[in-house]
Amino acid sequence: MYNVFSLNGTKIINNPLENTIITAIGDSFVRNSLPLTDQWPYLIAARNGAESINMGVGGEPLRTMVQSERYKNINSNSSYIIVFTGANDVHYDYTPLGSITDETTTTFYGCLNILCRDLMNLYPTAKILFITPTHRTDLYDYKPYVNAIKEVCYKYSLPVWDAYGESGILLGNVNGVTEQSNIYELSPLHLNKAGNEYISYKIEAIIKML
Repeated sequence: MYNVFSLNGTKIINNPLENTIITAIGDSFVRNSLPLTDQWPYLIAARNGAESINMGVGGEPLRTMVQSERYKNINSNSSYIIVFTGANDVHYDYTPLGSITDETTTTFYGCLNILCRDLMNLYPTAKILFITPTHRTDLYDYKPYVNAIKEVCYKYSLPVWDAYGESGILLGNVNGVTEQSNIYELSPLHLNKAGNEYISYKIEAIIKML
């Protein structure tokens, strides 16, 4: 519950996350080697009286998630489904980009079309948020994949947080920024405890508005 002061006194506004289930699915930006209690899905839930389910798999590309259909195992009572994926399709287990009309599990666009449609049909009352890959290293160009996520989610009227352009932190000593890497990165490709806490507040603010 929130206390909000107005001209007429104090009003009580319900916390939209309280007593909900928040499910996060994706790669190592959802779950890495840190304890689960140090990672952003748990931190958001703990602050808001919610339950978190962390379905992250380190090293998993979007293509593998869709081909395995493991997203069909998301708890059907989830109030929020947060999909944070795409980086591994670029730098770890390459997935061709394809085109926005694709309906195949072998291209990035195709997997996005399948995943968006299935999530909306399987969990019609859940509030769904996609998060793009962040800057991780200057060795790979994530921008076409970031843009694909935004383009397909726009097609399905699903909200996207552009973490690539709006996270506020850079990992991997990108563009000459070194001090933030020292503070927030577990490795050039992963967030440490401080990094997870940092983005947890950003993600929390977004899902409270869904």
